[in-house]
Amino acid sequence: MNRKSWLYPLLALAALVVLLTAFLLLRSAAPPPPVSLSPTLIRGTYTIDYALEDGLPHSAPFDVDAPWVRVTELRLEGLPYAPGDTVQADLTVASTDPLTVALHAWLLAPDGTSGDVQSAICDLQSTINNHLTLTLPLSTTQAGPHRLIYTLADPADPDRIYAAGSETFDVGVAMLLGLHTDRAEYSDPTAPVTATLTLYAAEATDADVILLLDGVPVITTTLALPAGVRTVEIPLDASMLPGYHSLTARVGAAGLTATAATSFPYGTHSADLVPCPPFIPQPSAGLTQTVEVAVFNLGHFSAVSTTVQLWDGEPGSGLLLGEEVIPALDASRRAVAQFVWEIGAGAGGPHTLTAVADPENRVAEWFEGNNTASAEITLPPFALEVETEREAYAAGEPLTVTIRAVNLMATETERLTITATMEYGSLQAFRETVVRELAPRATEMVAIRWETADLIGGHYTIRVRRTDPAGTKLVAARAVRVYDPANFTAEPRSGPAPLRVTFRDLSVPLEGVVSAWQWDFGDSSPVVTQFNPVHIYTEPGIYTVTLTTTVGISTFVRMKPNYITVLPGNPPRYTVYLPLVMRHGVARAATGSGTEMPVDRPAPVEIPQRR
Repeated sequence: MNRKSWLYPLLALAALVVLLTAFLLLRSAAPPPPVSLSPTLIRGTYTIDYALEDGLPHSAPFDVDAPWVRVTELRLEGLPYAPGDTVQADLTVASTDPLTVALHAWLLAPDGTSGDVQSAICDLQSTINNHLTLTLPLSTTQAGPHRLIYTLADPADPDRIYAAGSETFDVGVAMLLGLHTDRAEYSDPTAPVTATLTLYAAEATDADVILLLDGVPVITTTLALPAGVRTVEIPLDASMLPGYHSLTARVGAAGLTATAATSFPYGTHSADLVPCPPFIPQPSAGLTQTVEVAVFNLGHFSAVSTTVQLWDGEPGSGLLLGEEVIPALDASRRAVAQFVWEIGAGAGGPHTLTAVADPENRVAEWFEGNNTASAEITLPPFALEVETEREAYAAGEPLTVTIRAVNLMATETERLTITATMEYGSLQAFRETVVRELAPRATEMVAIRWETADLIGGHYTIRVRRTDPAGTKLVAARAVRVYDPANFTAEPRSGPAPLRVTFRDLSVPLEGVVSAWQWDFGDSSPVVTQFNPVHIYTEPGIYTVTLTTTVGISTFVRMKPNYITVLPGNPPRYTVYLPLVMRHGVARAATGSGTEMPVDRPAPVEIPQRR
């Protein structure tokens, strides 16, 4: 193969790569777009970053030929200074251009307060040895490091600063270099706190020390300081509540005072009372609701006894429903407070109930932002209450049920269907239904009378149910007791002789219990003293049964005339066996093959007994 046949294409490809590279280099060397420079730029080298249509990033450096000013040296004359002295500073300034500058200077005290600003207009030459002098009066009552701050600015534009700096110098014989506590955090709300002061004395001197906790002096003492640095530990004899506390130290000597401050968290693991949202464990149909609020101590230390409040609405501006005592709680324990909420007419609908634990801040807590909890509770549009004259009735005594229906809505009329029942277990002794229409905020009383003559003694529940067209249902209940100190039942009460009857005691005394029974079955049989006896009546007849019970020292008698009826029984029947031939003549028995064979087994014959 000829070499030239493949060499020419290769050379053409190389030329194309060179042209493409040159094109890209030319594109990358494109000049940046014009940019307006700020007149406040100082002397130096800057870079413009930009992107052209190709989207690739580009940059271009450039120099700014602006005046350059530097303070190369600042020397304070006449150290050390005392209050009333004049601070004199000599500045050596270098400048690239002849300039007129405004020299501003002021003093900064250790606590951050500034003195008056002193200003002067100065001319600078294009040299490194411009000498400027400034003087400032030292008027201070503080000991410690003071700062002289200066700026060289454009007189026409104070914001254009050519140079700035500061120089620090000490004032006073005793200085407070540092203040801290022995711990960064105190979890125990009973832990002691010790303050550590780092002091410097230029010479031996006495210093008055005052420690302030949260701005209140708690320690006042005098220290004899030797020359040099000394560390002093001072216990704080002060009671503290959980929370962040500020600690300030003031050291005074020779008429000057040095001050330092710090802060620390105290009692971070102390008691923490947190209420749960209020709730109604068993909603009532009546005009009172029982609201429960559980309060937990989520801290690591015990909480003293305090109270919890329940508000309808915002605490302080809403309606205070009650305040209950919370006993002392150990860590991780809880207490439950119960409130009786009296419901008034017009109170139907939504309510916001808010619980506030420890409203008077009796408990020392690290965090009190979780001492409230709220819940939305909606009251039904109506209320229902049921009453009776008393709780116990003698059997046969009439019972009157009084139903109180209240429309809790302020503007709406309620049409109600009210059903009252008297129940013994799952059985209904009585039932009655009425319909009423109640105007807004109206109350209506409904009376129902029942006779209890046929009721047995025991515990009954009177239930009143009602609904409105919207489907809202309420149930009010009241327990009553029917007492009968001597009563019984029997099963069966009639049948042919001999009749076996089981008697069951139904005696329910008003007080106490039945201790003895005497049964007279009315057939001249002996009296039986069993609880639930069984008796057999052998002769036909109608019998009166009498039960006498003993309750404490009292006896009660219940006689039921003509209670048991015994009918004449069928004559007894006897069974005899005769030979089969006497009854049939021949006996036949079916076999599996369908054949017949004689059978010798006798057949039974029933013969009525002659009376």
